[in-house]
Amino acid sequence: MTEISLDFLLKVFKKSWWKIMTITLAVMIAAACFTHFLIPKKYSSEIEFYIVNVNTDSDYTSTSLLGAASYLVNDYVTIIKSDYMLDQVVQSLKDQGVTEYDGEALDNEALRKMISSSASSQTSAFTLKVTSENRELSMKIASVIAKLAPEVVTKMAKPDTNTNEKLAQKIYSVISYYNNQSKQEGKDPLKVAEEDIRVLLETNELGLSGQLNCIEILTPPVLAKTHESPSLITNTLLAGIIAAVLCYGIYFLIALVNMTVTTEEDIKKLINRPIIGTIPRWEVGPTKK
Repeated sequence: MTEISLDFLLKVFKKSWWKIMTITLAVMIAAACFTHFLIPKKYSSEIEFYIVNVNTDSDYTSTSLLGAASYLVNDYVTIIKSDYMLDQVVQSLKDQGVTEYDGEALDNEALRKMISSSASSQTSAFTLKVTSENRELSMKIASVIAKLAPEVVTKMAKPDTNTNEKLAQKIYSVISYYNNQSKQEGKDPLKVAEEDIRVLLETNELGLSGQLNCIEILTPPVLAKTHESPSLITNTLLAGIIAAVLCYGIYFLIALVNMTVTTEEDIKKLINRPIIGTIPRWEVGPTKK
């Protein structure tokens, strides 16, 4: 059995290095051209959401509540990817004249494949990413999701049970203000405040709503400046490494198979050492009678 040593491995490389390098370079050039010209480029638009602490008696900066927020991320992303949400996204896109993607109808399943998410266990924020081969489309879809998601997630999750109580407290503070102003005039504070409260609620100048949103937008989506994938450098280097390893493996096997010792010269090439002596061999012919 032939002994495979480091010296033998180096000899194989020294003998075939220029062939290996030539083939590797050719493969890297081919991979770069294939990546640049033939693989479709994909663009992404990201939305960063923040999980709102709807329970004002607790602080989301504590470790336990940060852990709870990380669990809520999965629930909220599931809601955003649900048919209930995506139906509204598709309808909004249709209203903007966007009905197809890559020659096919833009439906819920196609949208779901474009959406991915990521989150950090150290914060109450998570990122939603929309990826497609059209940067404008990615931006439009992300913008629609950013607009609809807070309301839809809040409606589905229904997290705040004491919002009506908070709303009543804020309205009561407004009435108290009018009460103090009306005592001197001897008027009913409710009647005085009624019209003003109605206007304030309709215009939402008090910042009041039926529910507190579960999530708010930290970073709105922007139009991608460059493609996200494929990576020209990564694909080229990966192709070069694979080509070099395969080429060396082929030349190694060729050298291993061709390692046949029949003469003194073969031995010298194999061990690169001087030959001290040889064992003679005689051929015995037929015995004469």
